[in-house]
Amino acid sequence: MTSEASLAAAAFVAERLPAATALGNSLADVITQPDVFQTALTAGLTGLADAAYAAEQERVAPGSGSTIGVRWPLVHEIERQLKPAIAETSSSLLVDLAIRLSGAPTREVRLFALPCRQRSLRDDPE
Repeated sequence: MTSEASLAAAAFVAERLPAATALGNSLADVITQPDVFQTALTAGLTGLADAAYAAEQERVAPGSGSTIGVRWPLVHEIERQLKPAIAETSSSLLVDLAIRLSGAPTREVRLFALPCRQRSLRDDPE
């Protein structure tokens, strides 16, 4: 049996999934512009936030820092849309983007540095 909380979370994600897809697609267009990318990512994630989820983050993951409160399926959808652009972008540009995102004040934005770094490591493991 699925709990009411799980049903509500699934409905929340389903309602916002198209916006997450659109955000990922729009970010792909500015992947070579770290400042623009970070600003658009932060704004887009803020629009996908779940206040109840954000309120529980410190309890669930203490010490993880400031969060926006975006549910994981939405974060993964954005990343899924970015994968082709990440694959086509030079490693040096991705390193610049990763450095920029790593310094973000919120955890969700910082997490987007990881796929950029993974791609750049494949080309230049040192």
